[in-house]
Amino acid sequence: MTHAQTSDVKSTHGDKLTLECAVCHVTENWTKIKTDQFNHKKTNFPLEGQHKSVGCRQCHTNLDFSKAKSECAECHKDVHQSTVGRDCARCHNSNSWIVPKINTIHKQSGFPLIGRHAAADCFRCHVSASKLR
Repeated sequence: MTHAQTSDVKSTHGDKLTLECAVCHVTENWTKIKTDQFNHKKTNFPLEGQHKSVGCRQCHTNLDFSKAKSECAECHKDVHQSTVGRDCARCHNSNSWIVPKINTIHKQSGFPLIGRHAAADCFRCHVSASKLR
């Protein structure tokens, strides 16, 4: 197919995808994907941390890529049961769910970890199923 012919074909990936097919697909076999060719940094969801190792189809569950979900709770279980809002990046990052800045978070909440509280076992106070309430 020539470029003029391919531009007349309606994309199965939705109207928002404007890339040439050959950017992601091998031309000899259109079903084979060149995963290393697509630059996700140019999207509204650059792949960072552990998202780099997730298979494309885990997020892109259908061929219309504009419908891929981008909020954490849409893919990950909210163990806090919506008690702390939807801004997961306030405490977590894409490298790990472990909270690296717990002292800063406690200061912001009005209960700084000072004295014995700094060495206390978190789960002695946070006894709920979500470990946060």
